[in-house]
Amino acid sequence: MVSFPNEIAPQGSGEIKVKASTSGRGRNFSQSFYIFSNDKKYKKITLKISINTIPKVKIIPGKVSLWGKVGENIEEKVKIIKQKNINFNIKKIIKANGNNIEYKLEQKNPDSFTLIVKNIKKTKGTYYDVIFLKTDNAKVGTIRINVYGNIKE
Repeated sequence: MVSFPNEIAPQGSGEIKVKASTSGRGRNFSQSFYIFSNDKKYKKITLKISINTIPKVKIIPGKVSLWGKVGENIEEKVKIIKQKNINFNIKKIIKANGNNIEYKLEQKNPDSFTLIVKNIKKTKGTYYDVIFLKTDNAKVGTIRINVYGNIKE
């Protein structure tokens, strides 16, 4: 979101405010903005803003892939690691669909959680689900874990 004065008098000054959400953008984010003027020398000025975000949580692996055969025990562990100076607890877990998976959350040390996601689909086929981990820290918010399943005979 950008806000700015519509007109700046010659030799005057103004303020341009830029607000950007880095949510879902990974570690690096850059955006270019253009200022157009009636100044003959500076008709178009480019402002480039680059941000290196610091993640509040590290998730390993970044997604869950449950691949295997019908009847096999198929599960994957996801490590959720708190980053430096960020403290939170997971208060609620929600599955978007939930018909094909079950989960268990463990916390064996104060700096991380382990989410164990297990396939419960008993027939062949593919599926997609999302697990939302709601935290008690507004800056961390809700952590999203994508789950992909591919069950073969």
